[in-house]
Amino acid sequence: AYEISTRDWSSDVCSSDISGSSGGGYLNMSKVPDKGEIRFTILEQHPLEFYQLWASDPDNKDTRKPFRWDYQPTAEDISTDLGEFIPDEKYDTPGSQDVKFMLACPVYNYSTNSVQVFSFHQVTVMKEIDAISQMEDFDKDITTVDLILGKDKSKPPALIYTVRPVPKKKGTEETVAAAWIEAKEAGFDINRLLTGGNPFKAA
Repeated sequence: AYEISTRDWSSDVCSSDISGSSGGGYLNMSKVPDKGEIRFTILEQHPLEFYQLWASDPDNKDTRKPFRWDYQPTAEDISTDLGEFIPDEKYDTPGSQDVKFMLACPVYNYSTNSVQVFSFHQVTVMKEIDAISQMEDFDKDITTVDLILGKDKSKPPALIYTVRPVPKKKGTEETVAAAWIEAKEAGFDINRLLTGGNPFKAA
């Protein structure tokens, strides 16, 4: 096993529904119910790092899509890549572009019994997962432990996400391993997120 460095989980922090059956999907934190929890295990030690900006089609505001870069994009990069699409603005800064530093990794979601992609930008979640990944108790290997993600909206406007480690769910290791092997044999490649592709299979 090799150690997860601080850079892996929280480097240069600058600023999807819980779906899918055994064919994949995305674990989206916004769909976790208030006071609810979701249990999952991370399948790869090193997350994909990228920058993301959502934008809308000027002719149809309901058509939205994410633009992603594996580097911090300049205003010129954004203008070139978005074309006519209108970028989301930061909620308190009109005229800005809401570019977020993101991490994404494959996970096994025990709620759906499937491999999913967990993509997130929340700095608190990055820091908590990073801290867990450094624990000697888990041999500094984030894949050897389950994580429970919780959400608390009881003190608005704050939205608090928590991550805590728990031992691997008993009797599931073979099932999880088999699901991960199946996903990889089907062509799983998380780097397709950077090109707008489907990480679960080639186009």
